Amino acid sequence: MRYLRWELRYQRDGHSIDTLVERGVSYESLPEWFRDEPDLESWDLFYHNAFWRLSTERSIGFAMGPIPHSKILEYAYEAGLESGTIALFEAVIRQMDSAYIEWAAEQQTRAMKANQQPSVPVGTNKTKQPKPR
Repeated sequence: MRYLRWELRYQRDGHSIDTLVERGVSYESLPEWFRDEPDLESWDLFYHNAFWRLSTERSIGFAMGPIPHSKILEYAYEAGLESGTIALFEAVIRQMDSAYIEWAAEQQTRAMKANQQPSVPVGTNKTKQPKPR
């Protein structure tokens, strides 16, 4: 889960890190969140890859939906998981999916705030919204 959050942050802000590295900034001077990259163990890699493949199966409408249960089961059977481990697999994927949906909602809110146009003062106690270009 930690790695997923780190990866999402890197997808959003990694261009800034890449620019700093290209300019020769020392590793110690890079942001702490970047330097705190979690390790991805081999068993985590299975879940990580499964999550990203399953993520393409979610419904997207007015809001992002969760990964369908049927797709998680289908993936588990195709991967050859034993029936005793399927519940664990689904629980891990659900936790990752919840974190991803939460992240996506935060990014949408962040983008909406960034796109709000500030009021421009036009006189005593009056404001006017700028016209869209």
